Amino acid sequence: PLEPPQRFLDLYPEDWYLDRRQYAALCTMWDEVLFNLTSALKSKGMWENTILLFSSDNGGPVYWSLDDDFPHGAGANNWPLLGGKVSNWEGGVRVASFLSGGLVPQKMYGRKLSAYIHFCDWYATFCSLAGVDPEDKVAEM
Repeated sequence: PLEPPQRFLDLYPEDWYLDRRQYAALCTMWDEVLFNLTSALKSKGMWENTILLFSSDNGGPVYWSLDDDFPHGAGANNWPLLGGKVSNWEGGVRVASFLSGGLVPQKMYGRKLSAYIHFCDWYATFCSLAGVDPEDKVAEM
């Protein structure tokens, strides 16, 4: 369910339909959560040894409930992409993500990449940044 704290909901116009306001409020809440997390890591001197990956699993949900007793939608907007969560259209499979933290190589700062990636593709990147071999030699024994 979309249940943002009221202080985030109050940031959005009341003439927006409720589901859209709730979804936007939850996105704003995530902005604050990530700010608090990164601030805490920096204040503890842990940011330089951190990799922070933020990624969606699917495009935003844009469907509307078919149940007459639950007249709500999911609140997302993937425009200009067609489709959303549970579809194979670009709006359902293309998502934003970002990688940050002190372990990110400086040459990658501020870069925007548009290549296709699957979530499990991050594994080799994390292993490389951590200085470990991505192959599981123990499993081969």
